[in-house]
Amino acid sequence: IDLVEGDGQSLPFERATFDAVVLCDIIEHLHASPRGLLGAAIELLRDDGTLIVTVPNALNLRKRIDVLRGRTNYPPYGQFFASGDSWRGHVREYAWDDLVQLGHFLGLAEPTVLGRHHMTSVLPSWSRGIYRLATAPLEGVRDTLVLCGRKPTGWVLPPVTSALPPVTSALPPVTSALPPVTSASHPPTT
Repeated sequence: IDLVEGDGQSLPFERATFDAVVLCDIIEHLHASPRGLLGAAIELLRDDGTLIVTVPNALNLRKRIDVLRGRTNYPPYGQFFASGDSWRGHVREYAWDDLVQLGHFLGLAEPTVLGRHHMTSVLPSWSRGIYRLATAPLEGVRDTLVLCGRKPTGWVLPPVTSALPPVTSALPPVTSALPPVTSASHPPTT
């Protein structure tokens, strides 16, 4: 295996060279959109080639339990605090729906999202079996998410404007769901 380093936007290979490109736990570290990197990766695929992207699941069961216990779902704060001016940890973690949208935005054919166990080693050994049993029927709460999709013939990276859904169709305005704020809503302060 030859190690080849790139700049994250362009890769030193000919277009349509590979049957598969795999990015394992990369895009959550990017300080900008993964669009450029993933577009370059898809260009490396032959027609009908497969793109596989793995990410930690931002909503996995362990993180949900930590949040309910008042703990953070991010890496330990001490690591962030001691990192100085350059944070190399997770910048943005992804949820199931994020990967569904990502597959669509990239113009992949048959994009599929799967939940997998990849990081159970961070759990105490006594709890790993319980964790696997609890997450068995629910792929969306497993620790790792995997996006798989094929490069269709004639693929070009869709422009951002066509990839994004209209903002007006996303959610109803928040103000319509909330009662108006009145002085009775807030207890007086002394």
